Amino acid sequence: MNQDLFFNELSIENKTYSFSVVQNLKECYLKLKENNFSVCRVSHELKQEIMDYLINIPGIPKRTITSFLYSFLASPFEKDSISEEDFGKFINHDLYFENKKAIGLLWAYTYETAVLSLFTDEKWNIDSLIAFDKTSDSNVQVHNVCTIQNITSQKQWIDSLKELELIKTTVLPENKLFHPREDHGKDILLNFWNKLKKNDYIISGINSLPFNPKCRTFIKEINNDGKIEIVLHWTDQGLGLVIQTTGRNYRETKAIAELLEQEYDC
Repeated sequence: MNQDLFFNELSIENKTYSFSVVQNLKECYLKLKENNFSVCRVSHELKQEIMDYLINIPGIPKRTITSFLYSFLASPFEKDSISEEDFGKFINHDLYFENKKAIGLLWAYTYETAVLSLFTDEKWNIDSLIAFDKTSDSNVQVHNVCTIQNITSQKQWIDSLKELELIKTTVLPENKLFHPREDHGKDILLNFWNKLKKNDYIISGINSLPFNPKCRTFIKEINNDGKIEIVLHWTDQGLGLVIQTTGRNYRETKAIAELLEQEYDC
């Protein structure tokens, strides 16, 4: 499912006529497309202002930049349809950044997405912007994208926006490998593994864990790369094992961990 961003209009106030601004925008655009962000919303007036600004940067072919921006920028700021809940959230907040009204940040906050900031100032190169909400007299945090690094470092949050699709392994249960260490309750772990390996989302058992006698939870740790640490907390020693699942990111791995806990936690 494609996601919308909202343009941070404050990032265009300081118009730096440097080719690096456009080059950075292009790199971010390609990275955002990889992560299902296909549209950046702006007002009609702001869309024209952005175009006028970027085509006046030396070395930028006018036709190229206009074609690119028309494919990426969509006006108006608001979406074609807005739910009553979202509209209520929008009108009940009044966001300011550095004492300047921030409409792009407000829309991003309303839809729980991010703003896109041009790299016209180092202050925009940050993963989130803190805005002041005059309505509630408190600060709110809004996700921000200015450089590829901002996208990479927010990967876990970006993945959480995508539709969850768990992939089943093609490895048959009898071909799933697990070699626990000899000194860590090998027989008990192998018996448990013989049940665990029948799960469609488990690829292999990696190794056994050191004893965790004080651990009282089935899932000890979840990793971005699909690895899950499991503890048999009902055993005196707290026997455990590390498994490789089909999870491709933290969100998928967490969902698999929850399924395993429901089925195998005694």
